[in-house]
Amino acid sequence: MNRRLTSIVACLRLAVASACVAWGALPAAGESGLATLTVEADLCADVGSEIVVTIRFSDSLSRVVAAQYVLEYNPQNMTVIPPVPAGDAPFVLPFIRDISVLGRIAYAVGIFPFTDPGRFEGVLGRITFQITTDVGERYVRFERASDPPTQLSGRSGSPIIPLLVGAESVDVDLVDFADFQVCFSGPETEASALCRCSFDLDSDGDVDLDDFDPLQAQLAGPELPDCP
Repeated sequence: MNRRLTSIVACLRLAVASACVAWGALPAAGESGLATLTVEADLCADVGSEIVVTIRFSDSLSRVVAAQYVLEYNPQNMTVIPPVPAGDAPFVLPFIRDISVLGRIAYAVGIFPFTDPGRFEGVLGRITFQITTDVGERYVRFERASDPPTQLSGRSGSPIIPLLVGAESVDVDLVDFADFQVCFSGPETEASALCRCSFDLDSDGDVDLDDFDPLQAQLAGPELPDCP
C-alpha cells in the first residue's frame, strides 16, 4: 500500500494556477502556512449504532485547494461503512480513497470546479462507522508520522502543515461530574453502554469509586488548558 500511495501523483490543473498536487510528495518550497485539521466525532454510542466522523480544517493562513490525510481507527470495535464520501463543496473531487488496510483510511481530495479559488476553512470528508463491540478503546485519529503525511495544499501546490486535533481532546468539568453521578452504578453492577464508554475508566463494566479517582484528577474546568 505504501509503495502505491507514495508513487501516485494526482495532478489538478487549476484555472487560478498551473499546479500539480502530489500524493505524498508535495513540494517543500513555495506557499506555506498554518491551519488546524480536526477529527470531530462522538464515539460514545451503543453497539450496533452508526457514528459520523467529520474531517474539518480551519484557521488556514492560505487558501486550501486540496488535502491528503491518513486516519487510524480500532477495527476491534468499529468498522467503516463504504463508500468514503467526499467533503462539502468545493472539496468534492476525491482522487485517493483507500480503506483496504484494516484500521487505516488514506484519503485525498481536491476542489471542483477547478476555477474555485480555494477556502480558508471547510469540511474535507464525512466517514460513517458502525460500532460492533464494547471491547477495547474506541478511537478515530490522525496517524502520526504517516507516509504519506497528512497535510493540506495551497493554490500553488505547496504544502500547508496543519495542527492535528483528535476527537479525544476534551476537557473535564462540572458537567462531566454531574453526568458521572447519573451513571454511578456501584461496584459489580453493570452500567449502560453510554456510561461505560464515558466513565468506566478501569474497564470492569461498572461505574464506581474506582472510576471517580482518575476523573477527579482530570477536573480542570470548562475549556481550561493543562498547566505547563
